[in-house]
Amino acid sequence: MRPEEAIALRWSDIDWNRMTVRIQQVRAIKGSERDGSKTHSEREVNLLPQAVDALLTMKPYTFMLKIERVGDSDSAADIFQNPVTGRAWHDERSQRDTFWRPSLKRLEIR
Repeated sequence: MRPEEAIALRWSDIDWNRMTVRIQQVRAIKGSERDGSKTHSEREVNLLPQAVDALLTMKPYTFMLKIERVGDSDSAADIFQNPVTGRAWHDERSQRDTFWRPSLKRLEIR
């Protein structure tokens, strides 16, 4: 999956019975969303066991918020959220610059 697709994932995109995720939208620059993917079409991606583990790890943090936040279901339905703000990532750049680059630098990975 592309980063813009991953940060736009919602719990409703997961098919737990078939172990697939439906890519239906992307979140691009400054939080703008559009339907489809980079190729402008929807597709299904099979979930590997590691991906299922990651989703199950996120479930207590963001799935339950969907139930608790009445009236805020759109942002609360996002699987991956900024842990500082508790809101959906507005684009992949903010996630990369805030967390990935500093982590890689501290680990001395180019």
